[in-house]
Formats: sequence, structure tokens, C-alpha cells
Amino acid sequence: MSGNTKHTLVLGGTGKTGGRIVERLRARGVQVRVGSRSAQPPFDWDNPATWAPALLDVEAVYITFQPDLAVPGAPDTVRAFGEMAATAGWSCCPAAARRRRRRRKSCSHRCIRD
Repeated sequence: MSGNTKHTLVLGGTGKTGGRIVERLRARGVQVRVGSRSAQPPFDWDNPATWAPALLDVEAVYITFQPDLAVPGAPDTVRAFGEMAATAGWSCCPAAARRRRRRRKSCSHRCIRD
């Protein structure tokens, strides 16, 4: 990836929901990076060492979680990703941050680079 082109990272971009998001973003001319174990760089929810490299040259992230957020431990994993991203200078989109403050829940859908 070049240092000049910013991408939207779609985690789970090879899955049913993520694939549709990738398709729609590309149709709008958005530069998309698919986040998956087979992508370059790879992204694997079970391997936190893959998380930071996947964020290189990325300005926004669309998060999906496989197999489902209802799986035990899934919210903790997504929260850990969010904490890692926050440490790297990321924040939730303003609308999500407002909703999170009102509901006191963590953001798990769209984050942007500060």
C-alpha cells in the first residue's frame, strides 16, 4: 500500500455482509481494503498481531465479526480491537460516540482516523 492513498478497511470483507459493503463502497469510488485472513496484509480476529498492520494507510474501518457478536467473548475481542485502535490514534465516528455516551456501550461499527 502506498503512503498517499487512504482506504476504508472492511473487516470480514469476503463474507456475506462485508462483501456487500465492499461492493457498494467500490461502486461509490471508495478505495477499499478487504480485511480477512487471506488478504494482504492479513486480518484475523484470533490473532491480535494482525490488527495494527491492517490499519496502515486506512482512514475508516467497517467492522463485522465472524461468526457473530453473540458468540461468547466476541464483544471483548471487538472492544480489544477498539482499544488498540484508540491507542494508535483512532476514534469512533462522532455519531457513534454520541450514541455510545448516551447508552454507555462501546462502538462496534465505524471508526475513523483522528
